[in-house]
Amino acid sequence: MADDMDNLEEFEAKETSHALPAGWLLLFIGVILFAIVYFFAYTPAISGWSQISAYEQSLHIK
Repeated sequence: MADDMDNLEEFEAKETSHALPAGWLLLFIGVILFAIVYFFAYTPAISGWSQISAYEQSLHIK
C-alpha cells in the first residue's frame, strides 16, 4: 500500500511537469530587459554617465 502512494509520477501532470509558471517566466524576461536597459543607461562608454559627472552636477544645482 505504501509503495502505491510513493509513485509521484502517476499524479504529476505530464504537460506541465517541466514548464515554468507564467509568473516566473515574466519575471525572468523582465529582469533580462531591465539588465539590458540598465547596461545601456549606466555604462560610461555608451551613455556618458558617470558618478563624478552626476556629483558635479548636484554641486552646481545648490
